[in-house]
Amino acid sequence: MNLNTVLIEWNPTTGMLTYSVEGHMQTSIVVSMTKPRRAQLNRFLSNDQMLPIITRWNALIEMTKGPVTFGPTNSPDNIPNTFSGIIGELATAGVNMQIHLKHQYNIVTSLCPIPIIPPNPYNP
Repeated sequence: MNLNTVLIEWNPTTGMLTYSVEGHMQTSIVVSMTKPRRAQLNRFLSNDQMLPIITRWNALIEMTKGPVTFGPTNSPDNIPNTFSGIIGELATAGVNMQIHLKHQYNIVTSLCPIPIIPPNPYNP
């Protein structure tokens, strides 16, 4: 299931990611095998304050050799340059994120920063 969300809080100790979907708060678990997805930078406004952080997100994806996974949620080494460190910054800023959840579980299988949350075409 794909969700377009607004990040609220990241807890690296537990891997719990809290977010809002259409005004409703939810929490899901990010695991080491969660896949970070590259953001489409051309969809962000050039003056978007989050663009430098999201650019770091993309750079970390590009630097990773082999399959890209989230890795440790509470890595003590080089925290700002890990997905955990970056997602913490994104959550603090309330960034929009597309999250894919594993069917019938509360586990995040992938995440991708998005510029805006598109309106729900089925909810007038």
